[in-house]
Amino acid sequence: MKNFTYHVPTKVVFGTDREREVGKLLCERGAKKVLIIHGRQAERCKGLYERVVKSLEEAGIQYNDVGGAYPPATRAKANEGIALGRIENVDYILAIGSGAVINLAKAIAIGIPNDGDIWEYYTKERTPKTILPIGVVSTNVAGGGEMSAISQLTNKAKRSAKILYHQDTRPQLAVMNPMLTFTLPMDELLGGIMEILMLTMERYFTHDSTMELTDNICEVLMRVVIRNSQIIMEEPNNYEARANVMWASALAHNDLTGCGNGWGDLTVHNMQKELLGMYNVPQGIALAMSWAAWAKYVYKADVFRFYRYGRTVWNLPREFGTQEDIAKEAITFTEDIFRAMGMLGERARQQIGDVVFDTEALTDRVMDGESQIGAFKVLTREEVKDIFDEAVSYLE
Repeated sequence: MKNFTYHVPTKVVFGTDREREVGKLLCERGAKKVLIIHGRQAERCKGLYERVVKSLEEAGIQYNDVGGAYPPATRAKANEGIALGRIENVDYILAIGSGAVINLAKAIAIGIPNDGDIWEYYTKERTPKTILPIGVVSTNVAGGGEMSAISQLTNKAKRSAKILYHQDTRPQLAVMNPMLTFTLPMDELLGGIMEILMLTMERYFTHDSTMELTDNICEVLMRVVIRNSQIIMEEPNNYEARANVMWASALAHNDLTGCGNGWGDLTVHNMQKELLGMYNVPQGIALAMSWAAWAKYVYKADVFRFYRYGRTVWNLPREFGTQEDIAKEAITFTEDIFRAMGMLGERARQQIGDVVFDTEALTDRVMDGESQIGAFKVLTREEVKDIFDEAVSYLE
């Protein structure tokens, strides 16, 4: 087990109609003038924006807004929000939406009180001195940005996406109403579920000394998400299934699933952000194709870990075969659920279009000048290139 510090100050307000309490909750946190960041999902949820604004007005809180925040969160859109926030002298950022909106809100919260180009904070050229407080009204089941200290920003001019970790970007408040997910297109909902699984898997698949309790939390979380994703595909109006998945999305990315186990292996997410940055591949699809290829390539580095995954998450019996047989079957089962969700195969290809992937360029971006990357298995540039080539084949 590794030493760890766990501190998550986010207040979670969960359930039907809880967005009506936003004004009171922000008032308790001293907010006087709020900048609202919202996009497509706030527009789809009929009356959501109006309910939030009404609650702010009733609490005597002033507000301005930045609309049109569509995936991915971009440098250009962040600069728009930063400029407005400075002019209006806002003291609180409120995101109404899903992962991309939350990422954008975090970038704006960094940029308003700090000098320089926001992109320089994501490239680590600058370090923020202070960050405005952030609240979230979540409308999706996805990357858990409502409780995490991580954000991602895309620079379209450079065709690049970067990730920033800073404790002060962890939202103070997360309002989570599963009813708001009912207006999501199924592809977006399943793409969000894909991200929940990946965030859990990247911390779970480590062969360092691990903590038994944390391992079990990861395994239960993956089982619950897989089971409820299957329910949602069969019964789209099942509130309980959506509620379970929405709560899982927050727990998957609030550092709980890494306590004592460390950061795990971020190779798959690094591959995903380059597929997004270069080709705008939807996040769920990029994660699925990257993980399937990565798992097949690295599982022999620790067969037992994948064996345990097969036994505990997929309930494969010992009688199925050797540890390696069960490990390989667990990878196959995972590919099958990804395919059923439309994240692999022809359905995924239709979402992407007729893209020709330059896997050499993708590899260079992931390596970023390093000779090796990875933790579960340390990978050379040639091995990463092989994994990218395999990943592309999963779209056939």
